[in-house]
Amino acid sequence: MLDVQARLQALGYPVASVERGFFGGETESAVKVFQIRRGLSPDGIVGELTWRELVEACLRLGSRMLYLRRHPMRGDDVRDLQRRLNALGFDSGKEDGIFGAETHAAVTQFQRGSGLPKDGIVGRATVDALNRLARRIQPGSKSQLRERISRERGGLAGRRIYLDPGHGGPDVGVVTSPGVPESYVVYRVAEAAAEHLERMGARPMMSRAVQQGPDLDRRTLVANEAGTDVAVSFHFACRPESGPWVAFWSMEDSHSRMGRDLAESVGGSLESSFGRSSSILGRNLPFLRQTKMPAVVVDLSCPGAEPLLGEDPYLTGLGEAVASGVSHYFDSSG
Repeated sequence: MLDVQARLQALGYPVASVERGFFGGETESAVKVFQIRRGLSPDGIVGELTWRELVEACLRLGSRMLYLRRHPMRGDDVRDLQRRLNALGFDSGKEDGIFGAETHAAVTQFQRGSGLPKDGIVGRATVDALNRLARRIQPGSKSQLRERISRERGGLAGRRIYLDPGHGGPDVGVVTSPGVPESYVVYRVAEAAAEHLERMGARPMMSRAVQQGPDLDRRTLVANEAGTDVAVSFHFACRPESGPWVAFWSMEDSHSRMGRDLAESVGGSLESSFGRSSSILGRNLPFLRQTKMPAVVVDLSCPGAEPLLGEDPYLTGLGEAVASGVSHYFDSSG
């Protein structure tokens, strides 16, 4: 608890001294505000994801050496590095705080242009060179520009669309009131979306077969390596709120602009097809952070509609609505 409070205070979140060492109301409030800013669900609980974000948020560029490794380094120092490189015209990819191959390549290019050893390691010399150029850094990102240009290439035909039905295998997710597992519901919806996208000329790709359940790292790795244009992950959380929600990647001062546009297109299509308002949310969900292309997570739960989940026409309609939203995203790029 002391570590949690010390990190919150270091980040500027006040915690009363009388709560030192125990989880009181002010500590809970500070955790909730932190979670909101980081794109997490504000439940006030310091679980695994919130703790990881607390650790990453305290990292500053120059506090450690950064380099490419099998399990990528993560943190706000990496995000700051990516932001600076992108603003200087070096494409380090999505500013997600994950030191991957794109960031490594951008570091190497920057080092070459700065007369530094081209080792891809961000040590003192590379940080000093970045600091000397701080005044040249302007808002904007070459990565975001690349995404926009790719989208404006025109239409859905030939686009690679990655569809990820959540759960699978031994992980069935929630069991809906008709007794149909979430893993089957989202698989059937994703399958219908794939069929509709293919009829429209796209090249859909499913993250799993009906009985498979790859872990998150595998799902996002396949999406990234396949060179997909956009990614959609499907879930059904049985929430009490009315209508589905569609989330795009967002945290503090970073977000995916194209992801937001995709979320609005998919949400609008679901709303017009089923007459239920959709919520568009910025969230720092692992699937959204780890995928490199514009991506959304769609929660299809809708109060009162659970009895329909055993009916294939309803699931097919959901899939076709999502597919139409993806098509609209590309058609409305101008």
